[in-house]
Amino acid sequence: MSTATRQTSAVGLVGRPMLIRLVLLTLLLLLDARLATGIKHSPRLVKRNSSSSSSSPPGNNATPERNNMVRGLRAPAVVDPRSPELLLRCEYDLGGNELYAVNWFRNEDVLFRYSPSLVPKATAYPGVADVNVSLEHSNAEQLLLIGHQDVQRNMKSYEGTYVCEVSTERPFLTDYGVANVSAAILPKANPVLEGLRHNYQVGEFLELACTSAPSLPPAELSFYLNGRKIDQSRVRSERMHPSNEATSSTRSELSLKLERQHFQNGILKVACVARIANLTQISRDYRVEAVIALGAANQPLAQAPPSPNSAAASRLYRYLGLLVVAFWAVGKIA
Repeated sequence: MSTATRQTSAVGLVGRPMLIRLVLLTLLLLLDARLATGIKHSPRLVKRNSSSSSSSPPGNNATPERNNMVRGLRAPAVVDPRSPELLLRCEYDLGGNELYAVNWFRNEDVLFRYSPSLVPKATAYPGVADVNVSLEHSNAEQLLLIGHQDVQRNMKSYEGTYVCEVSTERPFLTDYGVANVSAAILPKANPVLEGLRHNYQVGEFLELACTSAPSLPPAELSFYLNGRKIDQSRVRSERMHPSNEATSSTRSELSLKLERQHFQNGILKVACVARIANLTQISRDYRVEAVIALGAANQPLAQAPPSPNSAAASRLYRYLGLLVVAFWAVGKIA
């Protein structure tokens, strides 16, 4: 073998491992850069600190000491203002002690007092506007309020926070019960949706109207698309008040241009919810829901784009495959 041939062979033996190292290093750098990019653009979960609220009183003297004589103040959470009367019952157990007095309050104004040791035993306090106490049917255990012919006046006279305060003779114990009463005429049915079709195309306008059942106060209507509330600035509302009726309905209209993101897997869920303002005692929801589908021509557009996490995983598997091929090639060369 000539000197030139030996030198060329020696260079090849030295350069081949170096070339392999360069190939592997290049692949590792590419993989590291791709993974770094995927991590950079992947969404992060942010822990939110929810503010906690305590139901305990702010100070030791904020709540007076209770003697647990009063078992409860029984009153309707929601009273119909068309009702001719409102009955409240104070349930208590004196534990063998003698009753001194039962005082009734509404919004901190005294309405009625019953004391068996006084003459007369029952006393009504007429200073509270629009409140009529029935002395004949009010006693140590109940309070009866007489309504008016005017429904709006009854809204004011019935509604409020009521307290029955019970006190004894010696050892002079005192306890009380509390109840919140709202006045309202509740809807008898769920709202009604109008103007909906079964299928829509992307770019079309969703034109629909929602009408609530009659109530007092009038219901407030809200639209929801896929569970998300629509901004009220997009909604037009009007009151419909029939003559000689205390109740009224609300009609709201929505016009919205449909886009691809409105459809989830080709489906759009529409809801209309009716609520009575400042009426938290009602647990049920007055709502109507409908489901509309994306038209056949637009079905491919309804497919959700792949998430960043799935795309990053795909890139990872691809480059791991390249590494496996590279190591296999190294083994063959060696």
